[in-house]
Amino acid sequence: MKLSEAITKYGDVDIWKCPEAHHGKAEVIIKPEPKKINMSVCIESGIDCEFWSGETAVFKVVGKLHSIVSGAYPFRVSTETKDIWNDCMNCRPRMNHIHASPTGWDKYPIPEGFKVNVWTRYNEDVYENADYIHDVNWRSVTMFEITGIADDYEL
Repeated sequence: MKLSEAITKYGDVDIWKCPEAHHGKAEVIIKPEPKKINMSVCIESGIDCEFWSGETAVFKVVGKLHSIVSGAYPFRVSTETKDIWNDCMNCRPRMNHIHASPTGWDKYPIPEGFKVNVWTRYNEDVYENADYIHDVNWRSVTMFEITGIADDYEL
């Protein structure tokens, strides 16, 4: 992007902070829009998720993601006590919680875009804060913990 295009799109450029601006040589770095995390992976994997409605992440329900529908409240919650508890605005896999399975998982059980710690059988391999670990044999994974959202992603 040329400086003239950046000025048109983003307003004035401070030439004191950008000395090349008056020569028309400055380049503006535009960070790409964050990728939206596809939560539908959690339907099949059946891992615990956190659900809430509203702007703040005050979690009211922990359960399984049953389905995703269109509308303002797209995430349907399935809990042990009720088949479908409620429709919620927001959903994410349960964070800072150890998800365990003695037999492992058939495939990657969480959506791409989360940082995770992973432990395999006999603790021979531990991956910490990995952004993208699809290459791991998930049949040998006994536990994982979701520690955060990876850079360039959003819920």
